[in-house]
Amino acid sequence: MASVTDSEIDMTVQPVVRVHALEVTYPQPEDHKPISEILKYLVNTAPADYVTPGWLLENLGDRSFGVLVFVLALFSLAPGVCALTGVVLMVLATQIVLGHTKPVLPPRAASQRIPTQRVVKVIGRILPALIRLERIVRPRGHTSARATKLLAGLAVFLLAAAIYLPIPFSNIPAATIMMFIAFAYLAKDGVLLTLSMVAAVATQAILLWMVVGAADWLRAV
Repeated sequence: MASVTDSEIDMTVQPVVRVHALEVTYPQPEDHKPISEILKYLVNTAPADYVTPGWLLENLGDRSFGVLVFVLALFSLAPGVCALTGVVLMVLATQIVLGHTKPVLPPRAASQRIPTQRVVKVIGRILPALIRLERIVRPRGHTSARATKLLAGLAVFLLAAAIYLPIPFSNIPAATIMMFIAFAYLAKDGVLLTLSMVAAVATQAILLWMVVGAADWLRAV
């Protein structure tokens, strides 16, 4: 499969970018491509009007859980989209905790529409930083596979629920940390995963403190 450079993808092209070098069907079971390459593939094969979680599942293969959580968390950074993706992320997190090997989405969740233009815009903004991060992330640390999935699933569920807190921009830290959790899990980077879990706990504590503080203020008024 031909290597694709950043210059080959112009995220400003409307309605969606196409790159001929990515015409090869992806992924194959043996593939272990970085997330940046997967995102480039998704951008270049996305329908022009909208994408759905069901469409993502069809295109992600064996790495569905980790990549789908990452992609949906990425979309959750966009205003308006997070209300759609949060529910799907909670469904996925529940399945991870229950030990499912592949995600299964209810028809309604699988058919949620995410505008392709927002997808392209968000991916275009995050891709350069992601490529730099991939240069330093690597398999390290030793954790139980089952324990890791359980903790990751619980963290993703709580962070996805935090998207719906009545706090402006609460989706941004929650979505960002979910992306790091999924990224670390896919890369088998125990150090990054541990740091992401600590950040998840800290974020939950801060958001909860803000909600309690706001409720006390409203009662005082």
